This record gives sequence, C-alpha cells and structure tokens, in this order.
Amino acid sequence: MSLLDQLCIGAAVFDALPDMLRVLGEIAPNVIVVDITVGGSGDIAMIDQFVAAGAKCPIQILSGLNPVLIEQVRRHGERSGLRMLPVISKPLKGGSIRQV
Repeated sequence: MSLLDQLCIGAAVFDALPDMLRVLGEIAPNVIVVDITVGGSGDIAMIDQFVAAGAKCPIQILSGLNPVLIEQVRRHGERSGLRMLPVISKPLKGGSIRQV
C-alpha cells in the first residue's frame, strides 16, 4: 500500500505534462504535485504552461536538486500568479506529504 493510499488521498499520475494539462479542467485537482528531477529552463517553461492552462489549485514542487535553483522556479510561479506552496526537498521526510 502506498503512502497516498494510507493517507486516503486519491491521485492521478501523469508521465507527460501535456497529458496532465489536457485534463486539468476536467479533474479539478486540490493540489498539483510536480517532481522536478532534471532542472533547467524546462522548469520555467513548465510553470508557464500551468499559467497558460489557467491552473487554479496550489502547486507543490518536490525536488532533490539545488534548493536555490528550485526556489527560483517556485518564485517564478508566484510572480506569474500561481499559488505555489513551499518546496519539499527529497528525500521525503515522514510528515512532508501529510503536511501538504
């Protein structure tokens, strides 16, 4: 049983951003969780795509990359009008997901 199942949290998992953006309006999520694993300009482009898609729910970034760089991505989202939650660093600690 996964941690999400244990917490009674329903989740839809997407391997590609276009797939998720296509159904964003239909599924009306409570939060979008994004795992940033590579870093680079693609992260800013991803945030811009959330803006263009009209994402209304908070966005939670998970990452094990350089915290300073990931914080820049989060701030870009805030400046663009998105509701960005504080970054959760990986590896995840016990209560991180519960807190969200």
